[in-house]
Amino acid sequence: MRQLLFFSVFFYSFIIADAQKSRMVIPRVDDKDQVIHKGSKLFTTPSDGSLFPKDIKEDWNIALKNLSTYYHNGPWTREEFKRLKDEANAVRNNRIKSNDEVKVSSRSLAQAPVLVNNFRGNIRVNSIPMDNTMAVSRNGFVVSGINSTMIFTMPDGKVTFNRSFADFNKILGLGSSMFDPRIIYDQAQNRFIVVCLHGSVPNTSYICIAFSKTEDPNGEWNFYKIKGNPLADDVWFDFPNIAVSEDDLYIGGNMFTEGGDYRYSMLFQVSKTDGYAGDELTWKYYDRVSTTTGSLAFNPVPAMSGWETLTSPGIYVISHSNGNYNINYTDESVKNNPRLYSIRAVGPSFSFPPEGRQKDVTIKLNTGGNRLRTAMYQRGVLHFAAQANTPAGDGGIFYARIDLNNLKVTSDVLTAVDRDYAYPTITSFGNSEEDDRMLINYTFTGPDVYPGQAARVVSGRDGVFNWSEEVVFREGQSAIGSGNDETIRWGDYTGASRRFGVNRIESWAVGTFGENRRHSTWIGQFVSEDDMDKPVMEFTASETTTVKDTIITFRDISNTIPKGRKWIFEAGSPPTSEEEFPVVKYDSNGVYDVTLISTFDERTDTFTKTEFIHILDPVVKPEAIWVNDKDTIFIGDSIQFTSLSSANALTHKWTFINGTPSTSAEKNPVVIYKKKGSNLVSLSVANTAGSTASTKNKAITVLEKAAPQAAFSSDKAVILPGDSILFTNQSKDAKSLKWTFEGGLPAESTITSPVITYKNSGNYRVKLVASNDFGIDSVTNENFVVVGTSSNVDVPTLSGFTLYPNPVSTSTDFVTIRFTNQKTGIYKVDLYNLQGILIKTLHQDKIKSGENILTFNANMLSKGQYYVSFTSDIHYKTLSFIVVE
Repeated sequence: MRQLLFFSVFFYSFIIADAQKSRMVIPRVDDKDQVIHKGSKLFTTPSDGSLFPKDIKEDWNIALKNLSTYYHNGPWTREEFKRLKDEANAVRNNRIKSNDEVKVSSRSLAQAPVLVNNFRGNIRVNSIPMDNTMAVSRNGFVVSGINSTMIFTMPDGKVTFNRSFADFNKILGLGSSMFDPRIIYDQAQNRFIVVCLHGSVPNTSYICIAFSKTEDPNGEWNFYKIKGNPLADDVWFDFPNIAVSEDDLYIGGNMFTEGGDYRYSMLFQVSKTDGYAGDELTWKYYDRVSTTTGSLAFNPVPAMSGWETLTSPGIYVISHSNGNYNINYTDESVKNNPRLYSIRAVGPSFSFPPEGRQKDVTIKLNTGGNRLRTAMYQRGVLHFAAQANTPAGDGGIFYARIDLNNLKVTSDVLTAVDRDYAYPTITSFGNSEEDDRMLINYTFTGPDVYPGQAARVVSGRDGVFNWSEEVVFREGQSAIGSGNDETIRWGDYTGASRRFGVNRIESWAVGTFGENRRHSTWIGQFVSEDDMDKPVMEFTASETTTVKDTIITFRDISNTIPKGRKWIFEAGSPPTSEEEFPVVKYDSNGVYDVTLISTFDERTDTFTKTEFIHILDPVVKPEAIWVNDKDTIFIGDSIQFTSLSSANALTHKWTFINGTPSTSAEKNPVVIYKKKGSNLVSLSVANTAGSTASTKNKAITVLEKAAPQAAFSSDKAVILPGDSILFTNQSKDAKSLKWTFEGGLPAESTITSPVITYKNSGNYRVKLVASNDFGIDSVTNENFVVVGTSSNVDVPTLSGFTLYPNPVSTSTDFVTIRFTNQKTGIYKVDLYNLQGILIKTLHQDKIKSGENILTFNANMLSKGQYYVSFTSDIHYKTLSFIVVE
């Protein structure tokens, strides 16, 4: 648990790490208070398994979008938050009314970045805000995410993987409510880390973490989940921000109640070494992170190193409140008993940003509050940015630096007349660690432009801020939003990533722009103007992680066509080529370099991608993971066992003590137990690398069977003529069922969950007869179904349902369900087939009040009729649709 120790005077000189690691400057804190957080004890979490993205076959792409503007209040009440936003918007309104002249300083003192390549990013189905995030590796692998999906691309934009975060993290055994992704490239270990959240209520809150095992994201990943509420104190984790040190991954965030009220902030420190190796994950947390004044530090943002070397032994974390900048730093890696220090720097404050204006419409883009959005550390200086208001009432970018040698804060606000800027991200853009050039990526909009994406370079030290001209890498094509929207979510983030390992200054950026009245994503590649005197060399491969003898096609996509080429393929066949698009095979497992030598008019350049091609057999041992649909049954009942083991498992071997069958090689067997007692279950999975097993003693309890007890429920009892009702058997110990539905179609059924349609008004009886080998029981409810209207029935909280298209095609369509929720609450949305068998739980988490849209991919279904059931404490609604090929 957290402990605080207060010190009035501390004298620290600089602590400089090993020459191969970034220097951590520990600030002097003469006459300044300091807080030390000891944090929790160490925890360990086993891996949920590993898999290759190509083995993820499911592509449900479930997304739930709430069309209403939703506020996380942070440390403010909803009323205070609204007041601050109203005040921010009033600055602009007052300026417009008074017709004040506004002057903007020159923004052309720094060298602008050069856009050399750009392409479409993630395709949004429904979810907003976009929450754009991305990272790029040395060899140009791009991993990009939005609030619902992630993609892997080559540097020319070719997509090699595209799945929702729920499908990508299926091995974790959680639901579909995944959001707030953060993607990072670890430049020291040459790996990717993907973090996203699951669940927006305390009991479903998890932090999901995936570690790539190689630089190539198409290779194998290790998956973990950490409870988002480790203190079990009725809060859930949100607003994640991540960074890595030499040894650890840091995840900062805020804890909210189920009703959305802020309670405190949390910082997780996780061993990335364990994650890359697939070992038990070692981690700890620091809860109720506080400032030196005793207040809570809202929205802690870990600062990623801006250069190739990472900070050691710890990392810096920054948060802000009214001109007070709380600087946290850890003094050790997670396995060496670290502590979290808090000190304070005082500097300029910045106010709430106004809402963003848009061309042609009155719909405003919601910019949220003034929390920090990005932080970076380089050469003794913390760089950070947020969105803010300006004297003219335009939305601006607040960019600041803290010199950790003296805790001096300097800042500037990027602004322009009739432009609203928001959602900045910072990454380095210099040719050395001493180079002070930074690339700032941000979104823009205004009364005469549609929402778009742009970047600038800022340079200078101390109080000098030299900005370049703006480089737009995607103009908006339309406003965002439609209908009766007053405001619509805009961000909440953009992404930017420095690419190391190439002989040039290169950074990538991602963000959102308006297109067809919707949010869309665009990715841009920037290089320094200094590097434009030579060709920007680049190439791709059709496959980068694959098996022996796969045909791989290489493409030269350099920005200048050479007079001649020579390719060198380490261990490839052929080993060299002078073709533009050579075709190569590899007959041995291994990791191989590829080199392109190009001859131009006045020069010859060489471009090498180290360890670019991975040739391997499925030699990684699978992880054995399994679940069962129930753990207590009666004699003669059956249990469905389901393997959630790694996708690379080739064989399954089950052992069921006292079960029939007693062993099985099926992936998902059904087993009958005929003897009373507690029984062991074991699963061993194997491939060419070996096997792993998961065994649970006393996994299944078998009781003596009794006569059945008939019972049932329904999703509703009052409907209009022509509507349907989903009935659900809740009988105990039933072996067979017989339903009778007076006035219903069909009038009888023997399945577990029949869907019955009532065409005529009236009150109708429902009867269920349950039987087993020991007896028969029945239940009859007179006047159970009311078809028509009833004055004494509560108004349902969910209403206004429409489902389209119907019928839906498996080849082209998403199923879309629009509905209105009168009250935020927890709902379960299930998909059933015509036989009442559960196909997929589409959602099991909070649904916000207002209009909502739920979508999922129809190509996961076969031809037939299906039902979607919305459930709260009682069933609210069942919708039917037909799938055609």
